[in-house]
Amino acid sequence: MKKLSITLLLSLLAIFGLQAQNANVQVIHNSPDPAAETVDVYVNGVLSIDDFSFREATVYMPIPANVSVTIDIAPDTSTTVASSIANFNIGSLIDGENYSVIVNGVIDPNDFTANPDGASTALDLYIYQPARPEAQPQTNVDILTFNGAPDAPSIEINIRELPGTQSDSIAYGNFSSGYESFQPQNVIIDLINKSTGDSIVSYSASLAIAGGAGITVFTSGFIDTAANQNAPSFALYAALPINFQDPNADLATVLPFPVYAVYDNPSDTLVYSAAQFIHNVSDPGLSSVDVHVFEDTSGNFNQLIDPVSLDFRQASVYLDIPAEIPLKIVVTSSGNGIEDSLVTLDYSGGFVENQNYSMIISGLLNPANFEANPNGQSTGLEFFVYEQAKKQAQMPTNVDVLFFHGATDAPAVDIDLREFPGTEVEDIAYGDFSPNGYTSFTPVDVTVDIINNATQDVLVTDTASLSQAGTFGITVFASGFLDIDANQNGAPFALYAALPVNTQDPNASVATALQLALYLPVSEVEVFNELSLYPNPSAEFLRVNYSLKESSAFEIRFVDAKGRLIEARDLGTVSTGNNYEEFNVSGLASGTYFMQMIIDNKGFVVKPVVVSNQ
Repeated sequence: MKKLSITLLLSLLAIFGLQAQNANVQVIHNSPDPAAETVDVYVNGVLSIDDFSFREATVYMPIPANVSVTIDIAPDTSTTVASSIANFNIGSLIDGENYSVIVNGVIDPNDFTANPDGASTALDLYIYQPARPEAQPQTNVDILTFNGAPDAPSIEINIRELPGTQSDSIAYGNFSSGYESFQPQNVIIDLINKSTGDSIVSYSASLAIAGGAGITVFTSGFIDTAANQNAPSFALYAALPINFQDPNADLATVLPFPVYAVYDNPSDTLVYSAAQFIHNVSDPGLSSVDVHVFEDTSGNFNQLIDPVSLDFRQASVYLDIPAEIPLKIVVTSSGNGIEDSLVTLDYSGGFVENQNYSMIISGLLNPANFEANPNGQSTGLEFFVYEQAKKQAQMPTNVDVLFFHGATDAPAVDIDLREFPGTEVEDIAYGDFSPNGYTSFTPVDVTVDIINNATQDVLVTDTASLSQAGTFGITVFASGFLDIDANQNGAPFALYAALPVNTQDPNASVATALQLALYLPVSEVEVFNELSLYPNPSAEFLRVNYSLKESSAFEIRFVDAKGRLIEARDLGTVSTGNNYEEFNVSGLASGTYFMQMIIDNKGFVVKPVVVSNQ
């Protein structure tokens, strides 16, 4: 059983009358030599770390200070320090100081390829002092970097989201010049060959778990495993100061960073595009999906990003995707591998550099089991892609809206924004984006009418509070079914707005998706025993007389001909029987207005009002 035995060491030293002064030391096992895969570590002859495996790290543990300290590395079968294969005298440690100690290198360098910069790769201890168990300030994460890959050249570390944090050259066996401190967030870390400037590999790192900590990020393993006894391959890891699953554990949490992109050719450069994925499959049989993105090189697939997991009507944030390389994008049911692909999209020419893509997964697993689209559109499962998507509005004071028709049983529609005459979007069939691209307007409350293009009947009316979408480019998508009874009781029709980011959590991988308030037109005789407006036309006071057939939540909204709100009255739950509300219209300009009666927060009845103040 793996165990730290520092308590025994301290007790032994106390027997000899030494003062109980301690330094705090984290030890990281990063020797990729297969012969040192698991080792025992002795401190001053006492077994201190038993069965210590490659790429494990201890928590910060006390080591006696102000005395000479020797550390021995022995096989995991050892019973005494006499079995040591490497001995290191690290001198005396400072009382109260923190140290990061990395066991690195190989037992016999002659059995492995030489380091390209000529650095010694013999088994050794690499020590950084003062290390940081805690970030400064504690709202940040502080990162110390170590180059521990024996056959790697000198590298530079670039954190893409944090301009100005590119490290100095770090040769094998060296730490960065100090800690980089920043707010914990999702970042892309690029490793760059210092001598050539070429990109080697990029990693994605979700550092939210490390908030408040000082961590050691280290390269590990071999770039060329075939030439190095098939030892562990090159990777990037982060050793945290404690175990985040078990605060009492002896071993700390070590995070592997997923590969984001690999650059096999010297001419490769860091060229990227961005994509947002939206799950809009209304089929009840596909409530959640995984989206896989691969580089496709002659049928060999290299995973570029972690699978994107989305529930129905969820959207990812915009994700950086390497551009100008052949891509294969695969959708599977949640938790399944690409061999169970439901739909595949091939981009043989790759994405265009610096271009944004809105990628909506929509349709049905088996269209024969659902109502056909009234315009004859195919409703099978597929990707719908808009290749000039916007993360930001073109004018910083506006919101830019792209519409997508994703309701399989809905006809072609027109979209009317009442507050912004002239912004109408006409004739969008299922599977279409706005034919003229984005509509731009100031981020205010808007009323959106969805109108049957063929009959000009209002299908639904939505209200959208877009103040939190200000400055963004957003995708508003129709979703669900108009007739759920004919479509396996799937989700009812709704409008959603996918923002490019999560406005509550900037580190989240899932973006904010706003559901727009939906009102369906209902017949007056369905909900009212009586409904009348008197006098109409009116010059001073207008009385709305009404009697509901059933007790219902009831709201009256008085709007002008452009849909701009003049007055709203939320009356709560109104009982059956005769009721009335009176509105003062004497200060209004002559013209046509409308009373919208909203019942149970979903159905509405509209009555015209004529104001005559001559």
